Amino acid sequence: MILDSNGIDNGTRLKADVCIVGAGPAGISLALSLSGHGLDIVLLESGQVDLHAATQSLYDGEVADEKLHSPPDKYRQRRFGGSTAIWGGRCMPFDAIDFEHRDWVPGSGWPISLEDVLPFYPEANRLCEAGRFAYDAREALGPEVPPLFKGFESDVVRTDGLERFSCPTNFGHRYARRLRVASDIRVLLGANCTGLRLVPHGRTVREVEITTLGGKRFFVEARATVLAAGGLETARLLLASNDVAPAGIGNEHDVVGRYYMCHIAGNVGSLVIHGPTANVRHGYEVSPEGIYCRRRISIREDEQRRHGLANAVARLHFPRITDPRHRNGVLSGLYLARKFISYEYGKRLNDGTEPTLGLHARHLWNVVSDPLDTAAFLTHWVSRRTLAERKFPSVILRNRSNRFSLEMHGEQFPRAHSRVTLGSRREPM
Repeated sequence: MILDSNGIDNGTRLKADVCIVGAGPAGISLALSLSGHGLDIVLLESGQVDLHAATQSLYDGEVADEKLHSPPDKYRQRRFGGSTAIWGGRCMPFDAIDFEHRDWVPGSGWPISLEDVLPFYPEANRLCEAGRFAYDAREALGPEVPPLFKGFESDVVRTDGLERFSCPTNFGHRYARRLRVASDIRVLLGANCTGLRLVPHGRTVREVEITTLGGKRFFVEARATVLAAGGLETARLLLASNDVAPAGIGNEHDVVGRYYMCHIAGNVGSLVIHGPTANVRHGYEVSPEGIYCRRRISIREDEQRRHGLANAVARLHFPRITDPRHRNGVLSGLYLARKFISYEYGKRLNDGTEPTLGLHARHLWNVVSDPLDTAAFLTHWVSRRTLAERKFPSVILRNRSNRFSLEMHGEQFPRAHSRVTLGSRREPM
């Protein structure tokens, strides 16, 4: 069942076997997997079904440098289903090397391996509606599928890795009915977890304290408590729960909140492929079960070890959008409409280039002089993205020149000074 926390009386103590804090993809997946096993499950969600401004403002915070990291209320939504309400749907598994201790990556190494995680990936793919757990092009698309670059083979560079794309699935919408009819799950909306209260010796959670924006305060007592609030919020909650553990729960060694990492991403360089454009498969391909997939480029793990490299992937990308010399009407149209595009993609269109009247005129000329491609793009976007249930993942343009930039996503080295800390301002709960 799904309930509003404002309907619960002040001071109530709810009993449960498992209390899950956070109804994003992790929390919802866990609740569904536990359902039907004789457990009483409480799933707490700060937000509502739809985005709620007052609740979203609880994500406010400060960043040291906005050029390096967006404000914490961007890219995330505090609502039922979490940030799956706005994600792009890209899915891909970790690589084995990501878990290893590597001498050239200080602080690397996990107490688990890829083999420990692998059994859970097929179910995760299913919940994300990303099809089979198959991330090799030949396995996913068929043994006869052409390579990314015709005639290219390398012992250093791998080009047959795939990304698979969800619808993208909004977990709140997709699984609301299953949670609503489950007799062993209580989903509480508007339930802001304001503290984890420990027993005196500090080894067990005695109760979870809940406060609503409407002023209600109640508690959940459970045999097991699971934090599924994401990297930022889980650290913040542990640090703020400091009545028994003065430094915060689990923070005896001043590690909670440290080694914070996010995406290092951007477009770099210029890659020119010789030969016909048909020799390069730079767009999206559709798997037999109807899933959009895209090739990615990476350095093989043995070469990373040999050269002391961090892990990274690259995708073929179109030229720099802000530069009108690309003479592409679609790219110029995106530049001119940048103020109406979502924060994430709009940010990519603000690369420091100073907008001028002359720059706008040159982009406008690109749109006017390229009407057929622009019209074809708009038609495709409306039919395959705006109106489609399984959406075309992103802008892909016709390959005319075999000249690309590389869209890179790189591994960030773990650094102790990269951290989440509590600010001086506290929310009025």
